[in-house]
Formats: sequence, structure tokens, C-alpha cells
Amino acid sequence: MKNMNVLITGATSGIGEEFAKLLSQKGYNLILASRNLEKMKFLANELSSSSQRIECIEIDLSIENSAQKLYNIIQEKGLKIDILINNSGYGLFGTFANQDINKLEKMIILNSATVTSLCRFFSQDMIKNRNGYILNIASTAAFQPIPYFAAYSASKSYIVNFSKAIHYELKKFGVSVTCLCPGPTETNFFETAMAGKRFELFVGKPMMKANIVARIGINAMFRKRKIVVSGLSNKIFTKILPLIPLSIVEFVLKRYVKN
Repeated sequence: MKNMNVLITGATSGIGEEFAKLLSQKGYNLILASRNLEKMKFLANELSSSSQRIECIEIDLSIENSAQKLYNIIQEKGLKIDILINNSGYGLFGTFANQDINKLEKMIILNSATVTSLCRFFSQDMIKNRNGYILNIASTAAFQPIPYFAAYSASKSYIVNFSKAIHYELKKFGVSVTCLCPGPTETNFFETAMAGKRFELFVGKPMMKANIVARIGINAMFRKRKIVVSGLSNKIFTKILPLIPLSIVEFVLKRYVKN
């Protein structure tokens, strides 16, 4: 573990923050990449006693070509990335035709294009070293087209299929790719996605804690698993979801969303 470097995108809250805490406890060097420098510095200060080295890189990964920029910064710092965790991402809820086009395009770049490019850049270095781990974060929403989460569910479906494919391509070089699919988790995801609306489907129902989801993802990554769904109920849900007619999914979503 000594001198092994982990790059985590979106590590300032939720599951990403828990990845940072867990890997810091294990003694890995952390490179945190996010657009919120203040939160990164706060987290770095909190973890400074347990990690050998923590770097904070301020960058907006929802901008086109930002993955190349981040890779260049890391190269200039002379850092070798042993573990890449693509955690950054967000959702947008609402009628697709009425969604803000700028937010929509940024979401697609962040959720799909940036993940793809970062995997491309860092996997080449990992192949040269004949070792490396990549953990991509998708969602249980990836397992069926979801009305009102149309672009988000599609972007996460892409990540699942993309991760599965490169898992097979890279394993012969000693590089492992794992895709983590969380279900509803205690983060600010719904607050961001709902844009002022309230999603009452999960009100009064337990959601998984972010640290548990992060631990599941890390364990699966080190075991070189191809894909993991966090939690038994979520695993069952992903098996049932593709069988549910979209008309029922639409009805449920509309019923539980309040302005």
C-alpha cells in the first residue's frame, strides 16, 4: 500500500467522501479531484493524519476535455495512479423535453464522457505497469430505461456496459475494472436531481448509508469483480426492474414526486 496512489473524482461528499476516508485508513495516498476546492481541503485536513500524501486538484469534470486536463496535471506532478475511482456524477429528474440543456449536456459529459476518457488515459499507464484497479460508479437505474430520469438512467447504463467490456479487455494486462451500482443511498443525490421537487417514494424507508456502499465497492474492486450491486434488496430489485412495464414505472414516479 505504501506509495500507492488513488485518484478519486467527486470525493467531497456522499459515497466519494467515504471512499476517501476508507482508503485513507488503509494508508493509500489520495489525489482528490473536484470543482469544490474548499471542501476538498477540509476533507484533506481531516484525513491528513492517516494518509501519507493528499493532493487536491480543483477541476470541473463536466466540461468537455476536462479529463485530458486532469490527466495532464497529474502527469506534471509526476504521480502514478494505481487506483482510479470514477465517482463524480449527478442526476436530473423531469420531463426530458423541458430539462435545462446546459445541465443536461454537462451531466452526460460528467457521467459518461469524462469516465470514458479517464479510463482511456490511465489504463494505458496501468497496462505499462501490468497492474491497476478501476472502479466506475453506475446505479441501479442502469438496468432499465426510466421515464423522467431518461438521460441519467441511459448514462449509467452506458457505464455498466462500458465497464463490463473493458473489464475483459484489460484483465490480461493485470488491470481490473469493477462497476459499482448503488441503489438509493443517504447522499444529496435526490436533492440535486429533483431541482426543488420532493421525491417521497423513499420517505420513511431505510436507505443504505454511504460508508457501507463505499466499503462494498472497495471490497469488490480488490476482489477484481466485474460488477457489484450494493445490498440484497437492490440486487433483487435489479433482477425485477427489467420485467416491470415502463407505464408502471412512470405512474410510480409521477405519484411520488411533489412540487
